[in-house]
Amino acid sequence: MHSPTNEVKKVFGGYKYSQNGENLRMGELVKIMEPNPQAFELIKKAQSNNTITYILVITSGGLIGWQTGTNSAGGDANWTLAGIGAGLIAIGIPISLSVDKKKKQAVE
Repeated sequence: MHSPTNEVKKVFGGYKYSQNGENLRMGELVKIMEPNPQAFELIKKAQSNNTITYILVITSGGLIGWQTGTNSAGGDANWTLAGIGAGLIAIGIPISLSVDKKKKQAVE
């Protein structure tokens, strides 16, 4: 029986993980890491932070897009909401970087 061939490849915005040539998503990484308690703990933290980042991205995009669309349509945009969206992006960036770091540490 052959052992799996794992690959970590640096790509724009982070890393790409694959096993035997197949790209791995977060849920698959979690399953693979389960037998190793230390790696599993890191990947679970990465997964939680990934969920937080996703929520922040959707919310910030909505706030900014809604106000930009309102302004483009000739309406009175609430730029405070767009500013809150920009602030959420600023909060999300370090969390996203943490996700990449924890995923890479777990794989290594």
